[in-house]
Amino acid sequence: LVWLTYALLVLALMLAGLPLVLNQMQTVCNGLECLSGQPSTTGLQKLATSGLSLTTYAAYNTLLPLVVPILSLVLVTLVIWRKPNDRMALLFALVMGTCPVNLSNAPMALANTYPAFWLFAKLIEFGAAGFLPFFYLFPNGQFVPRWSRWLILPNFLIVGLAVFLPVSQISGTPTATLTGVWVVIAAVSTFLFQGYRYRYVANPVQRQQIKWLAYGLAMTTSTSVLSSMLSRILAIDVQPGSLGFLISHTLATAAIAFFGISLWVAVLRYRLFD
Repeated sequence: LVWLTYALLVLALMLAGLPLVLNQMQTVCNGLECLSGQPSTTGLQKLATSGLSLTTYAAYNTLLPLVVPILSLVLVTLVIWRKPNDRMALLFALVMGTCPVNLSNAPMALANTYPAFWLFAKLIEFGAAGFLPFFYLFPNGQFVPRWSRWLILPNFLIVGLAVFLPVSQISGTPTATLTGVWVVIAAVSTFLFQGYRYRYVANPVQRQQIKWLAYGLAMTTSTSVLSSMLSRILAIDVQPGSLGFLISHTLATAAIAFFGISLWVAVLRYRLFD
């Protein structure tokens, strides 16, 4: 009942923010509190060069980000229904039921329009800090190796700094560099710890769960690499306002959707394609 109430509130939030997102997507933003995909002055010029209308660009970037939050709400509802007393299922619900809401841009659009929503929007954004504990605890709710629990504190501190002090993430600043380094540490440690767990600790069922987690992580990682290749090696512009951005954004959305489904499969312990 608590979850269904929360899910309905989140849906209402996204619906309320939808026209605001569409409106802000059609305005130029050069600051730190821009929505994801919102064009800058340069982006507006790129949009004109590509032949896309601002209305079409704004509509696509408003509707596409709704895919993952709505999918996540459905998947979490199925998990809560099947395993209401499982610790990892509840942690999955907390992470996947909160963080993907940011992808809709609704919390930030509401905060930009109504300052009273600022703290709420930032708390929703801070939900991303829950992913690392989830990865470290998956699939049985225990830290493996045990000392990995000490990495959770810097995780919350660094994510909190990035969320609540966006000015600290200006390129070239020590805090921005620290965040970049931490992202690499978090990613590498997740693969190493899960690999260690798979090799030495997990039972056959848990190994199936770890495989699905690995599938999802590999998909999102490879998409990031592909996006980097588009921009650096092939010299394709992937900045907001460009056609390359739309392609990259679509690929990223598909990868994140697959990631959510992979976690859902792992939490419910389905074998599927084994």
